[in-house]
Amino acid sequence: MEVIRVDQTEYRELATTMDSAPCEGDKAQVVELRTTYQAEQARIVITHMPPRHRQEMHHHEILYDATYVVHGKVLAFEETAAGSEVVTLGEGDVVVFGPGPSHTLQNATYEEATILTIKFIHQPELSRESFALLCASDRYADPAD
Repeated sequence: MEVIRVDQTEYRELATTMDSAPCEGDKAQVVELRTTYQAEQARIVITHMPPRHRQEMHHHEILYDATYVVHGKVLAFEETAAGSEVVTLGEGDVVVFGPGPSHTLQNATYEEATILTIKFIHQPELSRESFALLCASDRYADPAD
């Protein structure tokens, strides 16, 4: 088994919240604490988001982001050619962003939120059904059990 802790980083940027936008001349401040673990073809990131904080809008070419809300309430934003979508996520909810569309997350409360994100590779040749079958069938009992 191999999972490696890559780092624990305080991300600094101009703070953007639901209530304000950064102003020219504002100083960067700590806005998130992220702990990152790297496996062979997956990255796991635990993020502590300050109250009302919104991450930068971004997209991925080949990665999926699967985000689980551990604590708090988070807004998930996705922009596609067809328009924008916003979904409110609570504790225990999961959102999956696929490759392509721009997306972001925002803490919707005045308390810290904690999210767990798993980043994994997009393999278009493997259908959802095939992957589900692989997950269901790729579990074998040990001979000693």
